[in-house]
Amino acid sequence: MKNKIMVNCNKWQAPAPVAATVLLAALLIVPGCDEDTAADNDGGTDTDTDGGTDTDTSFECNEDRDGWEQCVDNKVQWCHVVEGMDPHFHWGADCEALGYECVELTESTAACLDESSSCTVGEFKCEDNTAHNCMDHGDHGHWAIEPCGTAATCEEEADKAHCHAGESDFDTQDACDAIAGTEVEEKAVVTTFSEVFSEDYHADLGVKVHVTLPDDQVSYIHFPVFTCGEFAMFMDTADVFDGIQHRDQSEITVSGGTAVSLCSDDIPEHWHADLEWDGESTKGESPVPYVIRFKAVAGGMEVNFAAFQIAVED
Repeated sequence: MKNKIMVNCNKWQAPAPVAATVLLAALLIVPGCDEDTAADNDGGTDTDTDGGTDTDTSFECNEDRDGWEQCVDNKVQWCHVVEGMDPHFHWGADCEALGYECVELTESTAACLDESSSCTVGEFKCEDNTAHNCMDHGDHGHWAIEPCGTAATCEEEADKAHCHAGESDFDTQDACDAIAGTEVEEKAVVTTFSEVFSEDYHADLGVKVHVTLPDDQVSYIHFPVFTCGEFAMFMDTADVFDGIQHRDQSEITVSGGTAVSLCSDDIPEHWHADLEWDGESTKGESPVPYVIRFKAVAGGMEVNFAAFQIAVED
């Protein structure tokens, strides 16, 4: 059940007052691979919008468990394995926010279960871009609910309803090449959030960006989102990335925090977020800004990073 976002891509909605405020896709990823914090067994973390950290994971995310799901804090959490990156966890659906119970149906499958429902085991349907699959639990069948969010589309396959993720032509090597390459955009950060939307503090997608963090102050820079999907921030320095914010200052769910194994010396840390285009003009043509927040670093620091869209909405 690998959704990350649950909002309509065409119209942004204020986040609910729960941890994991953006019930994306997930994502992305992921596709988005969505977006609150549960500690990854491979050393990375998923970061909650409330800044908390959850270390209650019942299995190790490794190459043999790609796609495995479990319940953590009444949310679905799943293991993601992709070439060039270490295995890591992502958040799926927030069952608490949906009003359902997260249930581990098998060793490797978890779902938001509507225990008040009744259905025939094996039934499935797509409704309001949400996958419904009837699962055997207790004394009869119940609907397992998987909102597909903005980075995936619900499709009825031969034997189940499934959230089908959009694809992009991103390759992990693209990020490695960008960070290791000599081409770089020199950009500035700002310490006041309200000023970050100036072109002076704009980072392009898909290129290495160099910034100088100020002495012992939180700082910001924005990047453009042209369409819904999963984005990733690739950092050449660990422990300086502090989160992503919407332009209304609300926190975006992020996940990751691990090195890119294909080029771990160059990218010791990367983060994923499922983001939506919520502009008022034309999606794909008129971008909306999202804000990267950097930690306060004593003495300041030189940092390179690259932001990529790694999955897109169908």
